[in-house]
Amino acid sequence: MPKCFFTGIEIQMEDAYLLDRGAAKRALRNLRLRLAAVERLVSQLGPKDEVEAYDHRSNSTKVRSERRLVCATVAGALSASYPECPLFVAWPKFAARRPPVFPEMAKESRIAVAAKKPDGPTNRVGTPVRPTEASHAAAQ
Repeated sequence: MPKCFFTGIEIQMEDAYLLDRGAAKRALRNLRLRLAAVERLVSQLGPKDEVEAYDHRSNSTKVRSERRLVCATVAGALSASYPECPLFVAWPKFAARRPPVFPEMAKESRIAVAAKKPDGPTNRVGTPVRPTEASHAAAQ
């Protein structure tokens, strides 16, 4: 009676399994290809670029580090290389989960935005809608 290689328990031949070496090698090759694809993504999109931005307040050009961005179509196509977890995140979600650099200023801006919100209905852009257009905006 054969024994299990890992546990040493005797098993029936009808209950025995063996490794399909061809399938295992194909899976290993596919994993190497997927690893290479994810490594290429990290090497291409991972580093930050030095971007020159014109500061209107001081009338000077400042250099700052910025992340590399891609459009939604490219992000969707490149995400197919590793579908188990999302490799890309939309900028608004990323900005929301990132801690603010200056927390006091973030609180002030939230208060200012809350104060600017109109009392009546708004359209998709967030601008106030006249009462006659409110019924059309609600239907959309």
